[in-house]
Amino acid sequence: MKMNVGHKLSLLIIILTVLFFKSLMLPEVHAESLDMWWDEDWPYRLRVTVEGGGAASVNIDFSHEFETLGLPEALLDVRSIRVVPYRDGVPGEAIPYEETYSTSLIDGESLNMDSTSSEPYWVEEDLFTLELDSIRSTQGVSSVHAQFEHRRNGSTWTGFRYEFNNSPTMDWSDHEVLIYDVWPEVNDSAVDQSPDLYFFELEGCGCIIDWFNGPAIVMDMWNPVSVSLKPFGSCAAPDASALENIRFSVKLRRDQINVGFYDEGDVLDLWLDNFRLVDQDGAGEIRWEAEADADAYYIYFDTLTHEGHPPPGIFIKSPMLIRETYRFGLRPLRRRSFAPTPPLFLSNH
Repeated sequence: MKMNVGHKLSLLIIILTVLFFKSLMLPEVHAESLDMWWDEDWPYRLRVTVEGGGAASVNIDFSHEFETLGLPEALLDVRSIRVVPYRDGVPGEAIPYEETYSTSLIDGESLNMDSTSSEPYWVEEDLFTLELDSIRSTQGVSSVHAQFEHRRNGSTWTGFRYEFNNSPTMDWSDHEVLIYDVWPEVNDSAVDQSPDLYFFELEGCGCIIDWFNGPAIVMDMWNPVSVSLKPFGSCAAPDASALENIRFSVKLRRDQINVGFYDEGDVLDLWLDNFRLVDQDGAGEIRWEAEADADAYYIYFDTLTHEGHPPPGIFIKSPMLIRETYRFGLRPLRRRSFAPTPPLFLSNH
């Protein structure tokens, strides 16, 4: 079996032993450096051996693994995770799995706008309206639809926001990344606002500048978005322990100087869904249904700086603890351009 020379030079092996559900000890399996690489667009992988078939799970401290690779500040692109079975060193197709590194923060199933309640709530600012919409969603049956139409008023900056209202959800200190899904639409006169249609703000993070331009997103489709929290924009060390709100905002043109801002008559629609927080070094697990005839599995993944892999299929099943041995392989880093792909979330977990 041939192996790319670059693969040989860059393969880094780390052997870790994790507790088994059974007391049976498996013999140590040496790293198979000749195992074929499943896909050139995924630069990192972990080797996992599983005894027999059935529900399997593994906990990986991605922060530790990145640090071992000399990438101490790297952030995991949680959507890039793939579970690939191997037979005789040859990869099969990636199989569905469930991950618990990300936890739900906001979904599109409810829209609380009561500021007197004890729960987090949404706020409409000038020129914005919010509603639940069952036409589009990436999980559940609905999403939050925000609509903006620029009409003459006294504002120069407006938006909408989600107030944490001193709830436990205001503490993001254990998380490294926020992910969510957005579907944007604009009218013809607002096309010039593309691709970054809004500003994203995280008020209460202790940063001098707590906002930055929104991501470059594609019109008329679901875009998976990731927001780095460490650092947050130009702020290297935000304090995310007591956040006030998430705010989406736009700037409005009032004179000939503010060229590039939204003009009168511009319309923007945003559908938002599936806000999740990612803890890449916590107690998260990857769970899948192991196949009895597979020799091993590789967990493939990538960093947030190479975000753009299509979302995976997701498997849901009650996990069992298994005996696992996993190894780390490093491929030469390749910078590639990925077109945003509409996410397909088969379930909400």
